[in-house]
Amino acid sequence: MDKLKKLYEKNLSELLTESIEKLESLPEWKLDLYSSSLSSKSKTEKINHIQEKFLLNDIIYYTLINDLNQLKKPNFKPTNLEILSIDDRFLEANGYLNEKKEKIYSFISEVQKLIQE
Repeated sequence: MDKLKKLYEKNLSELLTESIEKLESLPEWKLDLYSSSLSSKSKTEKINHIQEKFLLNDIIYYTLINDLNQLKKPNFKPTNLEILSIDDRFLEANGYLNEKKEKIYSFISEVQKLIQE
């Protein structure tokens, strides 16, 4: 289960890095639109605020966090992993495009392989 935990942590880290890179590429005036209450703060503080706000609403990020918490429990069962129940319609309904869906399916495949070991 250690490999599974590391896989989840790696994927979460990639999601965080990806979101930071996207936000850092935005001009500061655009960041102000998403964090109007922080207009006098630094760009880094605005990025952190926006990231916290929007990642909590990202269903995949939220699912990975929940699954990681399940992995840490002593009575963990692989069937309890929420990521395994995600399907194409669910992703489309939440606005995921093909590239992002492929990444998610690749991750799910890796999880399934580790569970079967």
